[in-house]
Amino acid sequence: MDFELKTLNSKGPQGGRADAVIMPVPEGWQAGGDAVSGLAAQAHGHGDLPTKPGKVLQMYRPEGPGPRRMVFVGAGQGTAREVRQAVAAALSAIKSPDMRVLALHLGGLKDVGEAVVRATMLAVSDVSYTYTATKSRPQPRALRAVEIWVPDPTALRNGVARAAALVGGMELAREWANRPGNHATPRMLAKAAKDLAGSNGISCEVLDEKAIRRLGMGSFLAVAQGSAQPPRFIILKYK
Repeated sequence: MDFELKTLNSKGPQGGRADAVIMPVPEGWQAGGDAVSGLAAQAHGHGDLPTKPGKVLQMYRPEGPGPRRMVFVGAGQGTAREVRQAVAAALSAIKSPDMRVLALHLGGLKDVGEAVVRATMLAVSDVSYTYTATKSRPQPRALRAVEIWVPDPTALRNGVARAAALVGGMELAREWANRPGNHATPRMLAKAAKDLAGSNGISCEVLDEKAIRRLGMGSFLAVAQGSAQPPRFIILKYK
């Protein structure tokens, strides 16, 4: 899943390739100059625009180009925690197998800093994650790309890169934690660690049973005796 920053202009996500748009709406929200904000302003004028955390308003627009689904979701005071909860609630409401590209419209938030952007990315990861490793008929994650629309993306590029790395690491850990024991053997874990060490400044050393014994790691070996699989001790270092 790729994350991409976008500059919020007059067309905004309405002129993009997204299948759906999620817009967190905080208390005291004020409309911007883009098309999605204009649609939100119409809902606001009728008293339908939600600001209560997690409350969702969906709009379906099948005609013409652009996203078919517009989702406005209350974000309370617009804190990172509330925005994460809001995006998770909105995405859960529209999660579908045909949604490939999602747009996050963050222009209505008062503070669009690194913490808020990271919160939205973590929310998307939490909801869209799909475990497939041992499924007989796996259905992989449908979502392939997430566009993050903000007024000024320049100051957020490094933050988005850090958040993307965090998402990747958390999903990797989640994947291995979900596996049954026979699909997460010491050898399998060692291979995964070596694959991880191929980039990002990470080095890997894997100790086999002989090396473990030479180091006098008796307690580790005692625990390993409970398995038919030979033990491996994995050392990952980040430089």
